[in-house]
Amino acid sequence: MRAHDTRHASERGQIETLANLHLPGCAVSRSGLELPATLSEDQWLEIGRAITGVRSATSWWIGDWWASGEHRYGDRSATVESDAWDGPGLQVCKDFAWVARAFQRSRRRDVLAFSHHREVAGLPPDQADALLDWAAEPVAQGQGPRSVRALRQEKMRRSPLSLVDKTYLLSPI
Repeated sequence: MRAHDTRHASERGQIETLANLHLPGCAVSRSGLELPATLSEDQWLEIGRAITGVRSATSWWIGDWWASGEHRYGDRSATVESDAWDGPGLQVCKDFAWVARAFQRSRRRDVLAFSHHREVAGLPPDQADALLDWAAEPVAQGQGPRSVRALRQEKMRRSPLSLVDKTYLLSPI
């Protein structure tokens, strides 16, 4: 297992709160994002990356929030199914919590999206960690991480079933 990164969240490029999200010259509201007309392409791309980071982070936030309420508040389905609730549905909350519980904070790869973790959440921890490390490898060379599709293919390639002759499995009885 990899060591826990002890640097402050802002040193790792993480967003601790939405107030720390840096979108220079932008007006942000619940219903939209207003971008200045004077943005360079690099600034526009930086804003896109920041937004994408928040999108992935919110999946973790929702999962951690839902999981933390399990033992404290019991059945929370009435909360998210009420007319007053304006957030994600019950199944989304449960799915995100399942992934959050599968990966304690020290095992999460900040360079990978939530969807990478979701792809391997059902595996034993050592297998999931090995696959996440594999997906993150290109980042060390200054590239982006491997795609979720590539991770899924690698997971299938490494599965015990992939060692079996698949033609035998597909042949009629």
